[in-house]
Amino acid sequence: MNKIFKIVIWLVILIIIVGGIWWYASLKQSQPQTPKNTTNPATNNSQQNQPSAVTPSSPTDNSNTALSNDLSAIDNQINNLSSDSASVNQSLNQ
Repeated sequence: MNKIFKIVIWLVILIIIVGGIWWYASLKQSQPQTPKNTTNPATNNSQQNQPSAVTPSSPTDNSNTALSNDLSAIDNQINNLSSDSASVNQSLNQ
């Protein structure tokens, strides 16, 4: 029984190693793909694809106006994320 147990352990290790090599090789061969914009047609918001009216300022500008612009841009992105998450949750619960 001890010898059979060792053989089974070595086979499992070998399968894991071969699977890992195959997985790594498949990642190397695949080309990076850009994510497609997939929207749910039932919940398509007009704001979803439009750029924000407030654009983030340059990274070196530390004025209060620039920080306010950045904050409002972040708020817009968080609100869009919340609406997207609500749409996903609604579609999963159906």
